[in-house]
Amino acid sequence: MKKLKKVFLIVSIFVFLLIITPFFVVPIINSVSLSKFENQLKYLDYENISLIETRSIYGKLNGNGNGIDFLATALVKSELTSEELLSFISNHSFKQAKKGESALMFDVVSINGETLKTEFLEHGEIKFGKLVNETDFSNYYALVIYDGGYSALFDVSG
Repeated sequence: MKKLKKVFLIVSIFVFLLIITPFFVVPIINSVSLSKFENQLKYLDYENISLIETRSIYGKLNGNGNGIDFLATALVKSELTSEELLSFISNHSFKQAKKGESALMFDVVSINGETLKTEFLEHGEIKFGKLVNETDFSNYYALVIYDGGYSALFDVSG
């Protein structure tokens, strides 16, 4: 009887870990993927561009249904035009946030406040801390890279 209780306890623990663990591990993996995705913007060669800060977010950023999207942005100050900045960012070879079939998309957004407003961010919010006390937003831009459409799996943020 003691042996049966011990086997039942071991099997119960194994089943519990098998069911619960993915809900903790998958979000950690997605957070690491997001950090690597954002770091690609941190370490670009910003010639004639001042990098102010980088921010990123992941989750269900657009549309309805289940899915995970990744968005990373660099707040910059530059005399370049939006078109020149878009050319700058889209000519770099960025890696996807995760392995899979998706296409990276780019955007350059003129900044007019501390909150980022872009078509890629329907759900969620990115605020630039360095702009909290700023009143003149001339020549501030957000360089945005977006990678989305991944399965949410066990990540409840998708």
